[in-house]
Amino acid sequence: KRLIGWTAVGILAVVISFVVDKPTLVLSAAILICANEVDFERIKKCTIIFNVIYIVIIVGACITGFIPDLVFDHNTKIAHSFGFYYYSTLSSIILMISLIAFSLKGKNSCSYPRILLLTFINGIVYVFSTTRLTFYLYLLTVFLVIVIQKKEWISVKNTKSIRILAVLAF
Repeated sequence: KRLIGWTAVGILAVVISFVVDKPTLVLSAAILICANEVDFERIKKCTIIFNVIYIVIIVGACITGFIPDLVFDHNTKIAHSFGFYYYSTLSSIILMISLIAFSLKGKNSCSYPRILLLTFINGIVYVFSTTRLTFYLYLLTVFLVIVIQKKEWISVKNTKSIRILAVLAF
């Protein structure tokens, strides 16, 4: 039954990729089908690892001068791109890594040392890239992690409170 379903998804992806003339859609469908057999936690951990390696390589190449650092003037502040095309790219990637780190299962996924480390990293990126939105979204996430998971001020079993939080976030 699963094999028939995934075969149908694969055939549909091939047909749609020919219709819209996007051959990369077949690759995306193949990755989705293959990821069906992999534990989602492993996918999240690999995402964090490869994004950190990616950032270290790009920022390291920028600091050493191999990649230019684009500088943007914001009236009173200067924003650095650190080798990326736009200055908000690095802060968006760091925000994504932080959110994935909070979503990992286990005792240490939302521990206070991890929260402090990620806050420090997000703060440094905020100072150099001057992107307030991603930093404020991170702080909101930390606040919600502390309120919901650490202090248990809002019951996770109460689906009404979670729905209200989801609507407010939307």
